[in-house]
Amino acid sequence: MPAAKPNDPIVRWLSTYLFKRALRAPDGRQLHRYRMTDAEYLEAQTLLRISQAKILREDGSAGALFVVFCGEWFRRESTTLFLKWDALNLDVLINVPHDVRRRLSEVGLKYWKRPLLKFDGGREFLLSLALEGGISANVIADGGSSWLSDYLRNIMRFSLLDGTADHVKGFAHDMSWMIRKSYRQEGFVDLCAELVLTLLDWRRTVETAPAGVDPVAFLDAQSPEWKSTLPIFIPTNDEQIARRLLSGLLVEKAEAGTAGSGVCAERYLVLDGELWRPALLLKARGDIPAGKLPGVSLKGRWKAGPSGKLVDFLPSQLALFEPPTEFEKTWRIRPTATLDRMHVGFEFNQGVTVNLTCGSEVHPFVWPGGSPVVAKIMSFVAEGSVDQTAPKKLRLAKTGSASLPAPTVYVLAPADWIAITQEGTAAPETWPAAGKTVVHIVTGTTYFQKPDAAIGERYRIEAGKDERQESLALSATDTSPLQPADEIEIFEGLVTIEISSQTGVRQIRPNEVLIRQPGGSWTPVKERRLSRLGVFDISWRDPIADIQLERRRIAIVPVGARLHGRMTSATEAQIIQDNFDGWTIGLGSGDIAARNVRDGEHRLSFAGRPRYRVEAILRAPQGQPFKVSVPIKSRLASVISSDGEIVQPGQEIDVTVLRGAIAESSSKATLTLTPRNERSSSLQFSFSGEIPLSVLKPVVEELMARISDQDAVLDMDFIGDARTSIRLKRYRYPSPRYHDGLVVLDRVLPSDPVVRMILRPTEEHALKPHGEGTFALPDFCEGPCLVYVRDGPDVVSRPLLVVLPASGGDRSVLLSALFSPNTRSRTAAFTEALAEFESGSLRAEDVNYLIDLACNLNGLPAAAFDVLKVMALRPHSLLRLLFKAKDDAQRQAIWGLQDQLPFLWLALPSKAWRDTLVSEREEFERALSLVQLPPERLFELLAGHFQSLRAALLSIEPALTAVFDAGLAQLQPSLDIVLMEFVRDQHLFDDETAERKVGRNPVLELLLQSSIRLPAEFKNHSVADFEGIAVPAFLAAAATGKIASSSLSDIVVRRTLREHGRYVSFAYPHLLRFYEALS
Repeated sequence: MPAAKPNDPIVRWLSTYLFKRALRAPDGRQLHRYRMTDAEYLEAQTLLRISQAKILREDGSAGALFVVFCGEWFRRESTTLFLKWDALNLDVLINVPHDVRRRLSEVGLKYWKRPLLKFDGGREFLLSLALEGGISANVIADGGSSWLSDYLRNIMRFSLLDGTADHVKGFAHDMSWMIRKSYRQEGFVDLCAELVLTLLDWRRTVETAPAGVDPVAFLDAQSPEWKSTLPIFIPTNDEQIARRLLSGLLVEKAEAGTAGSGVCAERYLVLDGELWRPALLLKARGDIPAGKLPGVSLKGRWKAGPSGKLVDFLPSQLALFEPPTEFEKTWRIRPTATLDRMHVGFEFNQGVTVNLTCGSEVHPFVWPGGSPVVAKIMSFVAEGSVDQTAPKKLRLAKTGSASLPAPTVYVLAPADWIAITQEGTAAPETWPAAGKTVVHIVTGTTYFQKPDAAIGERYRIEAGKDERQESLALSATDTSPLQPADEIEIFEGLVTIEISSQTGVRQIRPNEVLIRQPGGSWTPVKERRLSRLGVFDISWRDPIADIQLERRRIAIVPVGARLHGRMTSATEAQIIQDNFDGWTIGLGSGDIAARNVRDGEHRLSFAGRPRYRVEAILRAPQGQPFKVSVPIKSRLASVISSDGEIVQPGQEIDVTVLRGAIAESSSKATLTLTPRNERSSSLQFSFSGEIPLSVLKPVVEELMARISDQDAVLDMDFIGDARTSIRLKRYRYPSPRYHDGLVVLDRVLPSDPVVRMILRPTEEHALKPHGEGTFALPDFCEGPCLVYVRDGPDVVSRPLLVVLPASGGDRSVLLSALFSPNTRSRTAAFTEALAEFESGSLRAEDVNYLIDLACNLNGLPAAAFDVLKVMALRPHSLLRLLFKAKDDAQRQAIWGLQDQLPFLWLALPSKAWRDTLVSEREEFERALSLVQLPPERLFELLAGHFQSLRAALLSIEPALTAVFDAGLAQLQPSLDIVLMEFVRDQHLFDDETAERKVGRNPVLELLLQSSIRLPAEFKNHSVADFEGIAVPAFLAAAATGKIASSSLSDIVVRRTLREHGRYVSFAYPHLLRFYEALS
């Protein structure tokens, strides 16, 4: 480095920086290991700002300062591992050209005795600076790198099994193929291992904390210096970064679990017995940019329920969408069901779709990453630290030709395809998979080719190679609403062909993309825009290696091409075609006869029961045919099942039929649901066109929950329709029988029965077939057990209670109650146990049992468990259970009990809320007293715990502000504004009708009958005209002990909570304060 004046501020800073670390000169360590302080960072930034002349002269000392500052910037502030010089366009460097930065980097790295990295033959200046900074906490906390998060979690899981430092470091290097190739440097891998080992030490400290304590808050109280021991930088004033970064790693489980953060759909192969089967994993915890949900109102919280094929695998509600706020411009997504299970059998060619519902509004949505996967060749990698020679689950990584860094790649290919290694030998090993496919194990380079196909149609899979970052991108002005019946993508109008990557899109190169009609010859694509109509195969190739990278089959139809179907009589239908000039359309097959009555019009006759969907074969002029599915709208409002059949009047169906079914009408219609034994308690749903009935499933379950009889029946019909009502039951089949120690099925059912031990409610077990429709319970089953049959996620048979002998031992009051011989004695015993729960004296394992039971119903009604029915009558027990939940998913599950049991959280006594909070505080304080903490730290930890609890519960129901912080409730919009917005929204909702019908207002009637007055603000609005307007007042009056519910008012209250939750959330705090002041 050239000589500098002794009073040079940069030289003085460098000397001081080294002197504080007992150094005269750099010792060659990575720059992040110098652990620059906040003051040093700010001073270096200031020096760079005032030393522009030296920087532009490329002075040696300026280069040293430039390098150490840039490395520290990556350590502290970088939010991504995708590197660009422009990211460093800070005010102190914005005028420094990129070529000057490169030369400064070279000079500065020499000063610090650090190497300038080379990658693929080129010098990597920016990468060298980034790696000198180590790992930025922002990158992990904000999701700036999914591969880094996955890599760290895998190392953490391994360390929980074997925490020996050398073994963890060895494993980190073994799994370094998970790291992007440019970051696959020894120092970076060692830093990741060091971070995990340090966290492992602090995890052992966390394990000494009381149950339910926040791990980050506990460490802050127990060992305030813990963050400084980590080999990464965590800002002292940003608690959220520490929480997002470390909570996940600190609570990671030893087993390679599948639950994780993010909002996406991941595809897997799972070993099911001897066969590999497709599977889906859904993630629903994270953020979605507002632009990804166009047309979705930002006013309410939307619930996501499955649609399409997903309804066969998941419950009626799987996630909650919180709208963007003034400060957060993204939708916040969190799960409302347990999503850590693989959904085995979800085919790759099925899309992952949901219905978003808010009140009576429905918005269809394709889950991120949920597009159908249609490819002949799919490459998978084994998950985590499993034995690569005997994996149990494989994650989809690429389709088509692929180069992947994993040392072993598992390739799903058609069983009749030829697989040849680079050496020219056959692939050594295959495993059988579902659907006439096999899994090949690839450890080097293997080529896959269809028999008799041209040489250019082969695919190449490379293991242990850097991953291909590009993919074939096809786009059009609009996606056609036509629904394909084959594995084909349908586009409307002009189709653009491009190659996409992380940096954007590029145009296609000569001979890179080929096109043909099915069965024809391949020709190069010369124009990136394709305007011909018909069916085409598109092949993206590597012309140098002579391999096919990706292949897609598409159909291009004219702009505005449509097929409209409708029933014209009980056995005939009409299909009208639009904008299919010159096309031929084939209809009719099996029991359907078709005839063309005039140009563009077809008539269908059904020999059997009419179907809601029929198959059509479309063919462009001189083109090849492809199949589509055409919906047929009925003349009268109808319910259409998922298999396309119209549910007939008087037909008996069960709740599970609502999955995938729709109600359809050519004009505005109103569907009603009425309990057979309560004719006055009906629910109505108005719609035009069609409505997915899966959104009504929670409503049906609510109605049935209020009826103690598990065999209750609801009548489903349409207003003004004289046909016999459709009968809706909870279960499709009666209970199995138990005879001579065996479970007996009297008919063929969708699956074999399963058993759940009530003593261990989190697991189901398969029964052992015993021949001729009989099954034996597993030998390990004991105590009371429930036996039932499933169809996908639903329980479709009435549960059978079987009481088996149980091992002796000291049983608690709660577990002893499970063995009581009759309902009366069980109820008394549960009452005694719940009294202990409320007082805080119930054993910890019994508390965990109650949480496990409430959070793992998994299709069984809550009323099937006597302890939950007793708890529904005891507010303090319910609140204790809610406060004991360990995470958001458990709180959501427990909160959801109000949909299945006869209680509402906002109607629980407000005094019970506050008393239970006090009890929880006292119990938590007693637990903390066992840990040696300074008094001020004890107070901080206590306050932090209840602040976290408060925030978690307010995210579920903002109305609880009235309970947790009455002062904050006063900062909300005034009651008059809340009422005015509700009335305005009701008028907007009803603006289709010229004159609004005013019916009974049972909630208002009940308030008046009980002499409960409304606040003066209600007088400014037409209270009697709006059925739900008085619901917040009813809930607040109930919470202050002034009123009790009735069956009719309960239906209105629940409907208002469901459809106008935002209104209730903002009005309830004002009204609770009003009625408490009157008490």
